[in-house]
Amino acid sequence: GYMNILTTENVNNWWQTDYANVTFTFTPEGNQPYAGKDIYLLGELTNNKINSKSQLLYNATKGVYEKTLYLKQGYYSYTYVTRASKSRNNSAETEQTDGNYWETENDYTVLVYYRSLSGRHDELIGVATVNSLGSRRLDFNR
Repeated sequence: GYMNILTTENVNNWWQTDYANVTFTFTPEGNQPYAGKDIYLLGELTNNKINSKSQLLYNATKGVYEKTLYLKQGYYSYTYVTRASKSRNNSAETEQTDGNYWETENDYTVLVYYRSLSGRHDELIGVATVNSLGSRRLDFNR
């Protein structure tokens, strides 16, 4: 069950279900807390909400932010975000937790296919490689 702790394949639902306490740990740079910022766990596992249930607390002894959630076994997509401590809006940033990669270089390969009206297969008629930091112009070579 998505929110129901129940199994039909085991004798004891409380000890043999596929739920567990999972501790998330975020280590800030230099093991120092972010001044004026709170860290949150953002994803479906927190209903994509920034609130006290998704906030990580700083553990000064370990120098990390931590949060323990009771989750069903599975795969979760999540990220760590920051928000100003006294902010009342839900705008969050990932720059301090994930970095800023706006200048990341990427290579894209563009394949152009053609199928004639009576054709039974696609024909590759052009291939181009574009670099995100280079030219934005496509030159197709036959």
